[in-house]
Amino acid sequence: MVMMLDCISTNLTEFFREPAHFDFLSKKALPALLENKRKLKEKKIRIWSAGCSTGEEPYTLSIVLSEHIGETREWDIKILATDLSTRVLKKAMQGLYLKNLIKGISPQTLNTHFKKGADRFNDYYQIKDHLKNMIVFRRLNLTHEVFPFKGHFDFIFCRNVMIYFDKKTQAELVSKFYRHLTHDGYLFIGHSESLAGTNNKFRYVQPTIYQK
Repeated sequence: MVMMLDCISTNLTEFFREPAHFDFLSKKALPALLENKRKLKEKKIRIWSAGCSTGEEPYTLSIVLSEHIGETREWDIKILATDLSTRVLKKAMQGLYLKNLIKGISPQTLNTHFKKGADRFNDYYQIKDHLKNMIVFRRLNLTHEVFPFKGHFDFIFCRNVMIYFDKKTQAELVSKFYRHLTHDGYLFIGHSESLAGTNNKFRYVQPTIYQK
């Protein structure tokens, strides 16, 4: 069954895909979160990349966090990256990407967060450990009735996943996301998706961005 699901899963992704989300995260959501955390003298940040595919999304999130926070070792940061496919999770954990897959990344970002592959991996770039250490990769079926964790997330990214579900499944998933977000936490969905018709409690912020 797992092998069959690996074969039929759709895994289109890229670094900084749908840049409006990362622009909003960088300029509004993350600065507000950091200010609030510092006021509370709390340095714990939790993010969930639900449907992480080959890892570009969670690694992009770790780049954004690293560039805003600076010394991330002073913070308790964890990005949970989940996907149904074991095949793409294996690639995501390697953090090894062909040159043409990172062509949109600036030279400065590339130099800070990637290292050139060696020997037979000369055409690849490797994610550096300071980003890898923020991320935990796990296999997870989003249609399961109960998720195997109890914690809450500051941000949940579930983009271009719900388009493959019927309305009932979408509504159930959105409800579970709501329960697993912190107060004022944000849900980011794909550009081709909407929460319209899901009878949810989220507050609309802007297209594809919602807040608890």
